[in-house]
Amino acid sequence: MQKEQTVLDEIKTESLSGASLTIYKTRELIENIVNDLKPESTPDVNVSASISYYFIKRYPELKTSKPKIVEASMLSVSRQQVLKPLYDMFYGFHQTNNFNNALIYNVDESTLRVSNSSNRNVVHPDYTKQNFEKSAGRMANSMLIVEVAVDGQSLPFVILWSSLKLFDDLKLLQSSNLEIWPNKCGWMESSTFRKYALTILLSSVKERRQRISLDESHCLLLINSNVSRADQTIWREFRKENVDVVTFVPRSTHACRPLDRGVFAVLKSEISSQYEALSFSSSEAKSSSLVEALQHSIH
Repeated sequence: MQKEQTVLDEIKTESLSGASLTIYKTRELIENIVNDLKPESTPDVNVSASISYYFIKRYPELKTSKPKIVEASMLSVSRQQVLKPLYDMFYGFHQTNNFNNALIYNVDESTLRVSNSSNRNVVHPDYTKQNFEKSAGRMANSMLIVEVAVDGQSLPFVILWSSLKLFDDLKLLQSSNLEIWPNKCGWMESSTFRKYALTILLSSVKERRQRISLDESHCLLLINSNVSRADQTIWREFRKENVDVVTFVPRSTHACRPLDRGVFAVLKSEISSQYEALSFSSSEAKSSSLVEALQHSIH
């Protein structure tokens, strides 16, 4: 029991330090601890990988999961030394302006392209070659633009649909809280962002501030840096309306952008559960299936 508790404590310590303990590394850890604690007169013990599995099963607080793949450059900025100045700036803004939770917003975009369901392993004898599987072309890119306040309320959001013509079913999604804009490239361009920022974002913030009787209060807008945001004339208009705009540290948004950490994850999960398109479907059929999935999940 002493040896097992030592192994358990060491696994927890390694995990808290940020180490990725694979089954192989766990086996090595168990083997090292067992040999360190054994009497010197006895030979070293060789531990098999199966011991690691049995050990993990015996302790419910230990789980196995597939680690997320993150680019090294993104990990390098996901550190306290890099992010602390950003949060210090947030704190300073808040101390000065005392932002109401209804007036702190995060604006972000997320693609609406669903991954190809045909990406799976194929089992075959080792003396044969792997066959090819026919697949449709890549689905055209579409994008959802969302703005949510700290109090959980959202402002009108927009779907950029990569077509000059909208599906009839897609038009049914349009409401007072959702606009759909045909957009040939499916990406947020400078002209598209200017239209969104001035006709929807700024006007909605002003309207909400008036509705809750905080006309003169400062607003805080958190947004990622992007070439489409480079138009300074946009931000002068925001400054006139007492809207303070802060961009996140480049390549750190996976760690600290609110919408990425919650809303979009829920949305993508819901879309995937509703989406049905065979691997050999045309791009048009896949887009039609995406529209149907959006009807059930977007709200």
